[in-house]
Amino acid sequence: MGLGLLRVQLHTGDDALPVENANILIKDTFGKILYELTTDNSGNTEYVELSAPDKVHDLSLEDIRTILCNV
Repeated sequence: MGLGLLRVQLHTGDDALPVENANILIKDTFGKILYELTTDNSGNTEYVELSAPDKVHDLSLEDIRTILCNV
């Protein structure tokens, strides 16, 4: 298993303004909280490490798509 990095960027509609001091929860597939993050004045969280598939299972560019999240 490999490792990947995740940083959340949170902005208002149409990417107009960053949302500061938002609480972000990163959970595993069982609902266990892995990270509790807070956005800074730019609407960004710190980077966190998450497990990821080994590079041999990496997706090609045409396989990459946007993933919507519950907010």
